[in-house]
Amino acid sequence: MLCEYCKKKFTNKQNFTEHVRIHTGEKPFECNYCKKRFTRKSTLTEHVRIHENPFECRYCKKKFTRKHSLNGHVRIHTGEKLFECNYCKKNFTHKHHLTVHVRLHTGEKPFECNYCKKRFTRKRTLTEHVRIHENPFECNYCKKRFTQKHGLIKHVRIHTGEKPFECSYCKKRFRIKENLIKHVRIHTGEKPFECSHCKKKFTFQTNWTRHVRLHTREKTYIVAYIPIPPK
Repeated sequence: MLCEYCKKKFTNKQNFTEHVRIHTGEKPFECNYCKKRFTRKSTLTEHVRIHENPFECRYCKKKFTRKHSLNGHVRIHTGEKLFECNYCKKNFTHKHHLTVHVRLHTGEKPFECNYCKKRFTRKRTLTEHVRIHENPFECNYCKKRFTQKHGLIKHVRIHTGEKPFECSYCKKRFRIKENLIKHVRIHTGEKPFECSHCKKKFTFQTNWTRHVRLHTREKTYIVAYIPIPPK
């Protein structure tokens, strides 16, 4: 099976179908809770757990689907680091972080690009690299390429100057919806980011992150509480 958009070949029909949706933007799987749509059923299944997760962090109220995920998260607050590198004795909060770190000593690169055979230490880095080969959406102005169509649409506004999102309070306009959401808080006084140590609240996540470091002194892993956008 050959993708008519990028000419990539597939032997598995399901993989082929899911791949084509990257080009077409089709998202046939809808969340019954929030109506968000997804390209893959497995991604929807993972997403639904956000609504159903039963394990709550006593420090910041963040919720988790699995207990072991909660246990790993709590260590960020307590500062506990159970996993030690045998090479340099550096300690880590999560076993995964230790695994990735050890590869710096061993030189192991277990993740290989199917297109160019380049190898990587982290799967995430490989995923980002593969997009260089697969991103099908090109900007007509500067030729920059994107994996998803909505990313291209956002980018093009830099060239056109289009700002489709307007503040209902002061009529100021924004290119990106997320920036409008942040701006509206200036008018409403909403402060969704609360410090679990002293209960001080902040309008913006960046200010909250800097403040939390004063309490924890933890520079490496910071927990981000993601607020629900106002309706």
